[in-house]
Amino acid sequence: MKSFPLSRVIVTWVCFVPLAFLNGVIRDKVYRSLVGELRAHQISTALASAAFFCWASFMLKKEVARLDKTSLLLSAGQR
Repeated sequence: MKSFPLSRVIVTWVCFVPLAFLNGVIRDKVYRSLVGELRAHQISTALASAAFFCWASFMLKKEVARLDKTSLLLSAGQR
């Protein structure tokens, strides 16, 4: 079983902080006044989830591709 380079994972997680900050700024400055607080929060949550998924996929694509199917299932907590 091959393991992920820990530095790559840490960089991926650290980069989530500016993504979350930018998401909040965009929500407050752009569409909160147009759609209201609740809808803005819902939109922001969907955008943040998509951005986090895309960023993690981009950063960890090569490492995930090297793992076999059993390793991926075990790392996801499934058996």
